[in-house]
Formats: sequence, C-alpha cells, structure tokens
Amino acid sequence: MAALLRRACVLLAACLGFSATAGAADPHGNFAVRGVGLETCGTFTAERPKQAAFHQLTLSWLNGYLSAYNQIAPDTYDVTAAASLDNLDARLADYCAANPDQSLAFAAIAVASVLDPARIKARPGAPATEPQVDSGTLQRIQQALKARGHYTGTVDGKFGPGTRSALEAFQRDAGLPVTRVPDALTLARLFQ
Repeated sequence: MAALLRRACVLLAACLGFSATAGAADPHGNFAVRGVGLETCGTFTAERPKQAAFHQLTLSWLNGYLSAYNQIAPDTYDVTAAASLDNLDARLADYCAANPDQSLAFAAIAVASVLDPARIKARPGAPATEPQVDSGTLQRIQQALKARGHYTGTVDGKFGPGTRSALEAFQRDAGLPVTRVPDALTLARLFQ
C-alpha cells in the first residue's frame, strides 16, 4: 500500500506540474496543490446534488488526474478499467462523505488506489466499438451533445446511430481523434 500511495503522490506532483523526482515532494513529503484539488471533500459533497458547474469541474479534474495516472504509473494502460463516469463520481462521493475535511487532491489519490488493483495493464488489441458507460452517463453525454448542437435525438441513454454520429461531429469540431465512442479524451472535452 505504501508503494501505491508513493506512486500516487508522484503522479499528483506530475499532474500539478512539479518534477517527479525521488519522493515527488520536499524532504518532508509536502507538495503544493492547485485548482480544484485544493477544495475539500465537504464542498464536493455539498455541491454534488446540484449537478452544477463545480461538480462537473471536479469530475473533469478527476478524469484528468486519472488520465495522467495512466500515463505515469508503471504497467498501467487504464486505471479505471472502463469504469463509467457515474461510477467514478460515486467512488469520489463515497470517499468524500467519509472524509469531509480531506482535500480533493488526496481524495483522487484514494480513488486511484482503490481502482489500481483492477487496472488494465496493457492496451487492448482492438479499439472499442461500443461505449463502456451506463445509461445514466450516456444520457448526460447526449444532453451535453444536444446543448452543443450535435445531437437531435431523444435523450434516452441508448447508444444508437444518432449518438454515434453526434460524437463523431463533436470529435471533429473539437479536433479530437474520431473514435465515435465516448472515450476519456472526448468526455473530458465534452464536460469542460
């Protein structure tokens, strides 16, 4: 567990723009945190039911943290192992409910440490053709695509041709790789 926490601290330092040198902190294990990571779990817990900008910003920040974890952590292709955004939100909410005074930076470390044992260690052979998200997340994706003018169908949480075409249009407009699925990069940009 200590090695995992050390790896998470190295990653956190790297995500925040600090050198990932031995210890990734000062000699006492201290390091600076910026942005949403400075907020407390209590703030997240209070704002989460509103599904407002702070909640979405926090989930985007968590996705960024986990994406950097994927890049830096040894033997890691995807620490989320295809967990949906709703699942990540629930994990963060559970941790924050139990630790309201903890910073979101350390909550992200805790979420990553829980996810790490089930991580995907190597890139799968073929690209995904169907999304690995639940219907609630898919509804939020459809709503976001509709708000941006890319989706005209019913917000039903079903992955059909209309959703696939809307994702393709959004990815092209945003200058993203066109995968036609709600991959991590697309979701991060969509929920900015």
